[in-house]
Amino acid sequence: PPHRTNLGDYYFERVNADAEEPEAEVIGEYPVIAMPDADKAKLIDMTLANADLPAIATLIEQINTETRRAIDWETKAKRAAVPSISVKDEEAVSDDIPSGRVTTKKAYEVFGLKSPAARKLLDFDVPVWVWEFAHPHVPEVDPNYIFRPFELFRVLYAIITNQRCYLHGHTGTGKTTLVEQVAALLMWPVVRMNFDSEITRMDLIGRDVLTSEGGATVSNFVDGILPQAMSGPYITICDEIDFVRPDVAYVMQRVFEGNGLMLTEDGGRIVKPHKMFRMFATGNTVGQGDEHGMYQGARPQSMAMLDRFTVWIKVDYMSTGDRKKLLKSTAPSLDSNEIDKINQYVGEHLEAFTTAKVLQPISPRTYMAFASAVAMFKTMSVPEPIEQALSATILDRASVQDRAVLNGLSNRVFK
Repeated sequence: PPHRTNLGDYYFERVNADAEEPEAEVIGEYPVIAMPDADKAKLIDMTLANADLPAIATLIEQINTETRRAIDWETKAKRAAVPSISVKDEEAVSDDIPSGRVTTKKAYEVFGLKSPAARKLLDFDVPVWVWEFAHPHVPEVDPNYIFRPFELFRVLYAIITNQRCYLHGHTGTGKTTLVEQVAALLMWPVVRMNFDSEITRMDLIGRDVLTSEGGATVSNFVDGILPQAMSGPYITICDEIDFVRPDVAYVMQRVFEGNGLMLTEDGGRIVKPHKMFRMFATGNTVGQGDEHGMYQGARPQSMAMLDRFTVWIKVDYMSTGDRKKLLKSTAPSLDSNEIDKINQYVGEHLEAFTTAKVLQPISPRTYMAFASAVAMFKTMSVPEPIEQALSATILDRASVQDRAVLNGLSNRVFK
């Protein structure tokens, strides 16, 4: 069921991403072996005595003691391996940007993952910002977002260790949304740069702008988006980086190394990255051109640039089970059969897209809109609500060839 998580002064509700598993008996934080009842203990003690071994109570106490000791050592080793997070309070730079400070919380608590497997994987501290008032650049929390633990782990690993991270996968897999939702729950401001072939060095670095001062025309250098983001505690997302011109991408080479940025256009001024500045990039390809024949304009990037990314994440489409949870939370008024039918259609549409039978993708945004439309059309007594919703959200945007294929899929699933 949904549960509530306290994050500073913010509260959010989300669907549990993984089923609860039964946990072992614990004392405090330690799993223990329980003592058998008195009759069984007597029988065991007789057998142990014949073998010149200690009583069962002594053996269990020794095992539990060594278990506690091993867990303590494992915890100390894990903490030693994770870099400590320490940063000065962030002072307000304008009336719109609040002052803030960094606290730490357990990752599994922040992201609401409670199963033993997820708790074990995410049992480490993550930085969480606390702002004087709502920061305008912190993304909004999506209460229905479902985190997949291993993808989440890699994103958090890149954040904690300050490494550049590249997320790749088909359109609609949620690469950018993953980073934004991680930032939303960490209360971390985000700058998103959308790349295309028209992005220039001046867009990234900055340019001289003529202004009037005291009746005279003077030239002032205005920082581009990159030095502005570097100067603050921002997670910067280089969205669709495989569409940028490779020569323009070289502008960011030093930044991808974690170093400062030299502005030769501003007299060689060096912009040093803020201690809490982080960089992520997303792409439909791995930066070596369009291998699928579906992403026109994707360019092969320099291997020297790609080598600066030291954490990589292949983001796949959601599993059938996760999609079902998302659809249920999006349109709770639909019955199980309707949810299953919509989920089946989405799965077949995704299979047709990834095998190039159709060129129209279907993202979570699209099938959530589809499910919402079905629910709304039912309340409005629209005839054939599923067919009308499918047409309104998916079919009417399809090419003639794609529409023929998708019509066949929908007839097989919904008829």
